[in-house]
Amino acid sequence: MKFILFSIFFFFITISLFAQTITYVGTQMETKMMTATETRTTTAAIVAAHNELAFVQISGYLKDNLAYPVEMTRYAFDGNVTAAVIFSAEGKVAQVMIAKTDLPEAFQQELTKTLFSLKKLRFKGRAYMGNSIVYVPVHFSL
Repeated sequence: MKFILFSIFFFFITISLFAQTITYVGTQMETKMMTATETRTTTAAIVAAHNELAFVQISGYLKDNLAYPVEMTRYAFDGNVTAAVIFSAEGKVAQVMIAKTDLPEAFQQELTKTLFSLKKLRFKGRAYMGNSIVYVPVHFSL
């Protein structure tokens, strides 16, 4: 009789501990999932801030260095060129692709040449997150 009571008592303790273990593991998994979601949100915010800083720096560089193509001055074209600029892990321009344009190829070439002359992105006090793409819209007019 004592053996049966002891077995039943041991059975209930085992089930109780097992249920607590499942609850604890479930809580840990839930916490990890929340952490992964928060990590994705934080990473997205960092990338957005990084791309904004890159865009501001590129815009300033183009304002100072981009010229209207000399061979096109007699036509007085007015329009836009949007370029996708791909940066390497070191912060240098790796590739320039024209995403959209309503102007002749001379404008695309001038923009591409000027973007490739950009030596390196510089971020004061912030680490550079390489291998990023920044879209740069440019308006040409005389």
